[in-house]
Amino acid sequence: MYELKNGILIHGGKKELAIGQSYYASYHPEKVPVPEGGDRLAEMRKDLKEMKREGFNLCRMASLGDIKRGDDGSVSLSFPLCDAFCALTEEEDMAAMVRLEGYSVNLGNYPDTDMVDENGKVMPFQWSWFVRCCLNHQGILEDNRDATRESARHYASFPSVVSFQIYNEPAYPSKGLYDYHPATIKAYQAFMRQKGVDYPIPHERPDAGEDPAPWISWRLFQQKRMNDFLCDLSLEAKAGYAKAETLTCYLGSPFKYGAAVRGCDYFRCAETMDIVGITHYVPFRGPSFFQSSEILDGAESAAASHGKHAWVIELNARTNIPPMEWERETYATLGRGYKGILYYEWR
Repeated sequence: MYELKNGILIHGGKKELAIGQSYYASYHPEKVPVPEGGDRLAEMRKDLKEMKREGFNLCRMASLGDIKRGDDGSVSLSFPLCDAFCALTEEEDMAAMVRLEGYSVNLGNYPDTDMVDENGKVMPFQWSWFVRCCLNHQGILEDNRDATRESARHYASFPSVVSFQIYNEPAYPSKGLYDYHPATIKAYQAFMRQKGVDYPIPHERPDAGEDPAPWISWRLFQQKRMNDFLCDLSLEAKAGYAKAETLTCYLGSPFKYGAAVRGCDYFRCAETMDIVGITHYVPFRGPSFFQSSEILDGAESAAASHGKHAWVIELNARTNIPPMEWERETYATLGRGYKGILYYEWR
């Protein structure tokens, strides 16, 4: 049986390097699904057997299914596909990581919950913007807490589950400035009163020579809200099932273009979550090698500052990656002290 202890995978009492895969192929309609009429469970069983044979000891999947709030306020869950996945990982003697939330959680079907940009327009749909709801909407916050806690409690019955992922690549949108939702503005005004300042809310970056303080304050507040939101859900997941260690899958944006607006904070995450998890697709070759190294070192340093460890939850997404590049990326990651690597993706 597998378990996680302070970010290190333990199997039969012995420490192992976590070498895993992301698995959505059989279930996600946009990610090479099993052909219509195909036996998805049989295909998943075959895939997991192949993973195990090739030396992988952990697999990651999203909690796809239905989650609803009843008239009495209770939360009902139905995750048959992920349940089958968790059962099969146990059968194959592999550890399982489950992502608990999807793009957004709105059990109350609240209207007008999407973030709003600097021009007052509601966030448009873009598949890679995984956090869409206003992070200051009280109904949304309650729904996320309840859904996360009850989902974690559900997966506590599967011995193979060793980790919960809180959202996926959580960040503010990469185009435009967010969030100007009325609930966010109200929360920011309360935040400023607490700090004893009264800055105007900026709708654009400051020009040269302009006082940057309002912009800095506004961006730091947004960053705080994003990361407090994620850490709060990490605590809810632990309330549902304390044994499974928590992480998220941060972008490399603190070290890339857009750092000021995307809101990722490796250090705040390390403060509360058990593992600092990141996505990493910057190539380890040519000039980009230096930025790639900076991202890895930054996340690992944030984890180490709190006595914890870092994992790469998604490493590379190419199906045509040559062996030399795979080796270079893998060894560069391990050489920086990472205790887990999950490749993206099987198939």
